Order: sequence, then C-alpha cells, then structure tokens
Amino acid sequence: MQINNLPDSLLIEILTRLPCQFAVQSKTVCKHWLSLISDPFFIRSFVHHQSLNHSSPFTLVHQFYYWHHHFAETASRKLHAVSEHPILIKSQELFLDFLPCFQHPNQINQWPIRIVASHGDLTVCHDNKLFSHQSKYYVCNLLTKQWRALPPIPGRHVEDDMAIGLVTYGDNLPIFNYKVVRVLKLGSHSSHLIAEIFSSETGEWSESLLSCPQSIRRFWQFRTSAVTLNNSLHWIINGNDGETMIVIDPFSGINGQCRLIDPPFELKYEMAHVCLGTCREKLRMSTIKGVHPNRMLKVWELQDYDKGEWHLQYRICLKEMVFVSDYQFNMLEFSTNLVLSFHPKDEDVVYLRCHNHIMKCNMRKGTLDVVSKCLGDPTFVIRTLTVFPLVHPCWPSSVHGQVKH
Repeated sequence: MQINNLPDSLLIEILTRLPCQFAVQSKTVCKHWLSLISDPFFIRSFVHHQSLNHSSPFTLVHQFYYWHHHFAETASRKLHAVSEHPILIKSQELFLDFLPCFQHPNQINQWPIRIVASHGDLTVCHDNKLFSHQSKYYVCNLLTKQWRALPPIPGRHVEDDMAIGLVTYGDNLPIFNYKVVRVLKLGSHSSHLIAEIFSSETGEWSESLLSCPQSIRRFWQFRTSAVTLNNSLHWIINGNDGETMIVIDPFSGINGQCRLIDPPFELKYEMAHVCLGTCREKLRMSTIKGVHPNRMLKVWELQDYDKGEWHLQYRICLKEMVFVSDYQFNMLEFSTNLVLSFHPKDEDVVYLRCHNHIMKCNMRKGTLDVVSKCLGDPTFVIRTLTVFPLVHPCWPSSVHGQVKH
C-alpha cells in the first residue's frame, strides 16, 4: 500500500502534524497534495491543530545603504534578514529574486526593488525604476515567495513626499484581507491629504480625502515607515512645531480625519534617530541618547492610546551591559549605534545596530547578543534606510486575500 492510497481524511491528519515549513514544502510532492494542502479546509485544520504550540516567530528585515570609506559616491542598497523562523534561517542576505522585475545587485541598475511597508508576515515592494512613468507595487510573502502585482494607480504618479502603509485584517483565520495605503500631501499649506487605498477584497484602488489637524498644515514631512496598530497606520512626522505622530485610519470612509499623538516630552524636538514600533499590541518609542561612553538606551510605551499618555519603561546605560558570549567587540563602535526594532512579543528585547553588527538586547537582564553582521567587510559604512518587523502566523498569509462577492 502506498501513501496516496490513504483516504484524504487520514492524509490530512498526517500532514497537519508536520511543522509548517515541511507542510508548505509538501505542496511540491504531487498535484494531489498541492490541491489538498491549498484547500481552506486543510489550512483551518492545520491552524486548529498547531495553534496551541505556535510561538509566532519573528523576522527583522533590515534595508540599508552601504559604501566604502573612500568611495562614497558608489553607495549600494542591501536587504538583510535576522529571523527566528526555520525556513528563513537565522541570518542571511535577502533577495527579492522571485519578483518579475528583479535585477541582481551586480547589474548596473542596482536594487530597483525596495520594501516600502509591512504588517504581519506580508510586505509591500515597490519597483522604483527611474524610467517608469507608473509606480508598480507588489504584495509579497517572503516566506512562501508568493506575490501579487497590484493594478496601476489611476491618474497620479507621485514618488516624493508621500508615505505607504499596509493593514492586514479579518477574523476568518488564517485568510486575511489587507489594504495598501498611499498617502499624498497636497502642498505645504493644504488642510487635506489624499489616501489612495488598494483593497484585496475588491482588487481595486479607491481614493479618500483626509482632513489634517490645524497644527500640521504648514511644512512637514513623513519621517519613518508605517507602524500598524488597531487597524490604523502611524508615522512620525516633523514640521515647524517639532516632531509628532500622525495616525490615519484607512477604514474611515471617503472623508476621514487624521489624528495626532504627541511623543514623550523628552523626544519632542529630538526624534532624528527614534525607533517607532509595537510590542504586545502597544506602541513604543526608543532612542539612544548622550555621548560615548555614557550613552543611555530609553524605551517609552503608550499606556493610554486614547489619551496619548507615554510611560518610560526602561533607562539603561549601554556600557553597563554584558555580552552573552565572549565576543570581542570594540566599545567605541557604540558611538554609531541605533535602535532598529522591538521584539513583537518579548517586552524586554530590542534590536540594536552597532556599526556593522545587529545585536539582541535584553534590557531586563542587561545582556547583549550579537545575532548578525550586516556586511563581512568592516571597511564599509552603513546607513539604515528602513526596518520591517514581520510576525509569522501559524500558516503563511496568502497575498490574494479573500474576494468580496
């Protein structure tokens, strides 16, 4: 008797007990297994069986520029992933070579594709070829290498002074829907923003007009990539009145309104290197302040989302931290450090970049662990462009969503 002689009900019982990476890979065994594993019934059965023991592994995608000390005009861009997921390995250079517009970085037009937004385990990639007259966006799952090309945005081609965000939503687990949101300014004195929104439910773009608060109607700019929480998008912006955080709800309808949340008072005018993110469904901000060797790592958490009340959670001197292993590290490199991301589940952990190294910092234990090197050659200079934290659910999210009938 061969395994394909088993009834489907028994085969499903076997396959749902596999680790996720092997269940996904089993799609390639034969057409019957591909059909069986792709069926929503199998996915629901897999999630039901595995959810109690699933830890939602975390992946940090670091997008950065690098150049040689003596050849600054030849800067290149690189993607680097530090992951807890067994498929993505612990640390590796990341290529988007599964996308149709991919060009290898050794070619002349280096890295035409970049990641511009993320939420959950999905990312939005942008093909930013300079000769193109129309933006091309893709929704991707880096784990399964599935992708979906979004239709062209009607009537507008704007790349400067805009922001992009992604919101995944839905209760029909593990099938999520999502919205890709592109926010455009209408001039430095306008009282409105335009939100162009792609919905996976309709497969189309729509447009909303958002009213701006009076305090930001003068010159201002988006400063960070979007952070998604409570089905809303959050960006740090700067302007004439210092830095603040703008909140946009893509579900607010045709005529919505932006909301502002003031940062912690200590950061109001010093947000040049502030990390904005989430941990356990709460917004956090962090920065490293002071001069070497007395640099302080500080973390604030938004305790009351409606009132905008921040609380200082951690205040730690970096020179007092110890390495988990006997790692030979030049402490002078702490003069170039940066907070990259929060761990989405572990409230004691943040990730730092210290020159060429990515470190896992446990603030409660006071420990540092070098988890990756961005580049093997220490003679290159690195500048972080954007950071995208991914949280992998029990079963990988589909890029197609669930179509509304």
